[in-house]
Amino acid sequence: KLLLMNTWGDRNYVGLTGLEVLGPSGEPIAVTDDMISADPQDLNQIPGNSGDPRTKDKLVDGVNVTVDDRHMWLIPYTFGQDHTLCVDLGCAWRVTAIRVWNYNKNAEDTCRGVQLLHAFLDEKRVTPPSGVTLRRAPGTAAVDHAQVVSLAISDETSQPWTVLPRRTQPAEWGREMAQCRQDSDPPQLPRGLTICISLWGTHGDPHYVGLNAVELYDAQALRIPLTPDQISAVPASINELPDVQAHGVHDSRTPDKLVDGVNDTWEAQHMWLAPYTFGVPNRIFIFLDEPVTLSIIKVWNYARTPSRGAAEMMLSMDGSIVFQGYLKAAPEQGAPGSSSFGQSILLCGKPELIAAEKGRVYSSREEQHVLLVNERKVVEGASILVAEQQAGKAAGPLSLSASTSTPFTLPSAKRPATSIPAKAL
Repeated sequence: KLLLMNTWGDRNYVGLTGLEVLGPSGEPIAVTDDMISADPQDLNQIPGNSGDPRTKDKLVDGVNVTVDDRHMWLIPYTFGQDHTLCVDLGCAWRVTAIRVWNYNKNAEDTCRGVQLLHAFLDEKRVTPPSGVTLRRAPGTAAVDHAQVVSLAISDETSQPWTVLPRRTQPAEWGREMAQCRQDSDPPQLPRGLTICISLWGTHGDPHYVGLNAVELYDAQALRIPLTPDQISAVPASINELPDVQAHGVHDSRTPDKLVDGVNDTWEAQHMWLAPYTFGVPNRIFIFLDEPVTLSIIKVWNYARTPSRGAAEMMLSMDGSIVFQGYLKAAPEQGAPGSSSFGQSILLCGKPELIAAEKGRVYSSREEQHVLLVNERKVVEGASILVAEQQAGKAAGPLSLSASTSTPFTLPSAKRPATSIPAKAL
């Protein structure tokens, strides 16, 4: 018996795409429509509504990795009321887990998926008292978003491993974060189950984009172990290209290399590479089985051919944007300082953490140099003139404001800087 407690945001409907009941060896137990009961049963119970195909039999039709809602189950949802899904196995089975595919019609409608559920076997609780948090579906059929929920007899003293606490940070953490220049101001210590890294643009290559590695760190700044089955990409790799398939070869640059632990490298067999289409993001999904709080994300850009490295990334957790900014290009092999080129994205303002990682934080925003002139006298910023002279640069325009450009993703003209000739001073 499953109790569906709430959704990922929808106030009117809740649903699932697929459900499997797993035996002692992890094998699915055969379940048919007549073994399933639900309350509410489906949308056809709504007065005046009939013929809606999103009925309970779709939970066991075997079509689980899909965005076609004709293979999904959807019911009315009312906050505070019971929404139950029961499976009668007909005889005694040793059930160890369930495999769930959350509602996945599209990126917007994934908010109808189940967020929190409680599970019972023969009226005995088999999930923690706080329940189990299900991942929000990715909104695409290009990745398998199945989630396995282990079941064990639970009591009221069990540890509530899925509680999402409301966290507060000292005020000085916010001030420290403000001083650590990043391309955006992320929320501190975000918590979630599904991480999506969207890559926009490259450092020049019009056909391919890639990364060397991605690492996640928890609230204690400890690296979170990731396995290849937890990471997927859309497109998955260059093995999807017709020319590669026609030659019958398999390129080693697949998503699992992002978590193989070999990060500062120029060897292709430890990198991920995928086709790139201008204006269409490449997405990397990381699926976690329990909610995790993040303090740092480290990214190593594609090093074999730096122009194929990702230029801009957007990071989201459970559908909410956490960070958006630029990635620096990987250095050429043998270049000064190329021994370790990972880039840190800080999601926590703890002073010790910032002190340790500040050297690996990158900001695309140029430093703003200001020259203050009052009645033809330099009042502030004379060091700019001295630096120009020491560098042996010819006299020329001195910028009074920082010029900004977006050289990585969508081409746009540079904003002209307001300047005055040096000889006018």
